[in-house]
Amino acid sequence: MQSVFPFSLLPNNSLNARLKCCPQSKVLVVSAQNFRDGGPWTILTSLLPVILNNFPHYIVLAIVGQDVGFSHPNLIQVIETRSKSSWLVRLWFEKFAFYQFSKGLSRTVSIWLALHDVTPRVLADSIITYYHNPAPFWRPNLLSVLLSPSLLFFRFFYLFACSINIYSNKYFICQQFWLAATLRKRFPNLNILVSSPLSRPFDKSSQPIDSQVSSTYSCVYNKLQQDFFLCPVTPRVFKRIEIALKAFSLLPHLSVLVTISPAQNLYTRYLFLRFSRFSNIHFIGYVDSSFLEYLYSQCKAVVFPSELETWGLPISESMSFRKTLFLPDLPYARETVGTYTNVCFYQPSSSSHLLSSIQAYSNNSKSLSIASAAERHPLHDGFIHFSSWQNLLSFIL
Repeated sequence: MQSVFPFSLLPNNSLNARLKCCPQSKVLVVSAQNFRDGGPWTILTSLLPVILNNFPHYIVLAIVGQDVGFSHPNLIQVIETRSKSSWLVRLWFEKFAFYQFSKGLSRTVSIWLALHDVTPRVLADSIITYYHNPAPFWRPNLLSVLLSPSLLFFRFFYLFACSINIYSNKYFICQQFWLAATLRKRFPNLNILVSSPLSRPFDKSSQPIDSQVSSTYSCVYNKLQQDFFLCPVTPRVFKRIEIALKAFSLLPHLSVLVTISPAQNLYTRYLFLRFSRFSNIHFIGYVDSSFLEYLYSQCKAVVFPSELETWGLPISESMSFRKTLFLPDLPYARETVGTYTNVCFYQPSSSSHLLSSIQAYSNNSKSLSIASAAERHPLHDGFIHFSSWQNLLSFIL
C-alpha cells in the first residue's frame, strides 16, 4: 500500500487495475486487520470461504493483519499490521484511514463488512458491522484492573467509541441474544441481527494417535497422566484462569493442561508465579488447531472459566467431542450450550464451587448442578436469528 501519512492506507495501482478488470462484479470489503488468533481469527477464516464459494458476483477485498492462508480468484488481501500497535491507532484507521482507502478505490464499494465492533467511516453503499466484544458489559475485579489496566479504558470508553456513527449501519450483527438485548437498550433504533457462530470444523478422521504426536508437543504429551482436564484459554484477565487453577491446586490427583505460557503478559506471569509449584498444573502454551483437537479427544473434561464472551468457541468445540463441561453460570454460557446436557454450571468467581463440582464429577456423583434445558436456553424475541454463515450472508448480501 502507498502511504502519504504514517497511518494512511491508500489502494495501489495494481489493486485498482484488478478491480477495473471485473466491472460486472460488486466490491465487498471485509475489514479485520487486528485478528490474529482465537475466536475472531476463526470467524474471519470461516466467513471468507463461504462468501467466495457461494457469492461469485462479489470481489472481496480483505483488510487483514496476516495472510489468511488460502487464495481465490475473487479474493484480494490487503495486509495491514500497523493498526494493532495501539487501540488509538486502530480507531484512526476505522475513522480516517479507511475513508481514504474507500475514496481511492477505482470502484464503488457495495458493502463494507467491518468485523471489528467499531463502525468505520467509509464511502460505501452499505455498511455492516459485526460486534463481538462484550468488554463494556463486564465489571472487572481489583486483580483484573491491576494486571490489565487497559480494561478500565474498555469498560468506560469502548462502547462510546463504538457508538460513533453506529446508526450508519444497515445491519449490526452480534453473536448472542443476551448481547443483542443489551445493545438494544442502549441503541433502540439499531437494526440488530443475531448470528450464532459455528464451532471449528474438526476432522475427527484425522485425529493423531500416540505415535503421530508432533515432536513440537512431545514434552507436553510426556507429562500427561492417563486422565487430564483441559482448560483451553487465551491469556486475558477476563478468562478468570485463576479460578480454575485455584480449584486444581487443591486436587493434586487430577491433572489440568492450560493453553498459556508464563511469558505472554503480566497476567500469565502472575499465574505462573502462583501456581507453577503444583505438579498437576501444566502450562503448555499456545497449541495449533490439530493438537488442540487431539487434546479435546483425549481429555476427561473441559473447564472454561471465562466470564467475558460473546460466544465461547471452546464450548462449541468441546460439545462436538461430547465432553463434560464446567462453566460459570453466566448468560453467554447458558445460551451457547443450548440443550446440551453434559455440562455443569458453577457460581462465577467461586473456585470453591468449581472445586466441589469437579470432586463430585471425579467421584462419579450424580449430584452435579446441571440445569434443565428450559433454564439453559432462554427465549429472546424481537431479533432475526441465523445459525449459519450461508443463511446470514444470503440475507445481508
